[in-house]
Amino acid sequence: MSSKRKIKPTIVVHEHLISDANGLVTIDREHAAWGPIDGDDVPLPKAKFARIQPPETATDQKIEQIRGELAAAGVETIVVQPRPRVQVVTNQQVTRSAHAGIREIVEAMVREANTPNREALEALVQSELSKVGL
Repeated sequence: MSSKRKIKPTIVVHEHLISDANGLVTIDREHAAWGPIDGDDVPLPKAKFARIQPPETATDQKIEQIRGELAAAGVETIVVQPRPRVQVVTNQQVTRSAHAGIREIVEAMVREANTPNREALEALVQSELSKVGL
């Protein structure tokens, strides 16, 4: 007579609490540190490792400034990820707009601009176009 025993699988999870652990900090594309270079300093979080994800509009100078601030704050490893690619204007797009008026070209550029505050950009452009009589 053979008896079959059913064995239930058991999962053991080990949890370790590490006190005073330094983790990974990401300076993403929406972080306040990507503001103007001459603006107020934004406090960067403390960590042992940092990942920088620059927006497509970030300059090399701004990336190096943030990298330097992180290094000065004691971050040991800093990884800078590539910027997203910016849309390239082709010759075909330029020739299509050659027959349009200046105002139409500028308004099209505003519509296609990669900006977090499109309304402010539109207001500024309209104000400047009015000043020059367009």
